[in-house]
Amino acid sequence: MRLIYKVPWKSGVLSVTSSSFEELSDLIEKLNLDENTSSKLPLKVDHDLTPFQEIPDIPTLKGKIGCTEAIREVLKSSWGRKEPRTLTEIKKIFETNAIFFSSGTISGTLTKMAKRGEARRIKNNNQWAYIYIGN
Repeated sequence: MRLIYKVPWKSGVLSVTSSSFEELSDLIEKLNLDENTSSKLPLKVDHDLTPFQEIPDIPTLKGKIGCTEAIREVLKSSWGRKEPRTLTEIKKIFETNAIFFSSGTISGTLTKMAKRGEARRIKNNNQWAYIYIGN
């Protein structure tokens, strides 16, 4: 079970998450919230979430790698094969791996891969998404 406590904080909302009431209580005490602030929002228990949520298998790209090969590796990975991926998602994976290509370069490469039959291009929520199909 995951416990979430939300309270107004400065110009936003502070969210404290814990797996037990004791831990949540300790965290709230450490924040030194006064009674007026802490009583504004109720404790919310989220029964649908598990304490450990699955982290997606983010592809790891190593070495000097060109745009085409990087896209190929990302789309071939378990993350890329789960569902068609958008240019934005692919670019975020590149940035996670400290690889930087412009959106135009990635878009052009994806289009060429689709024309060559290496990737399939699918319309997904008004965006193009790509899935690797090989040669």
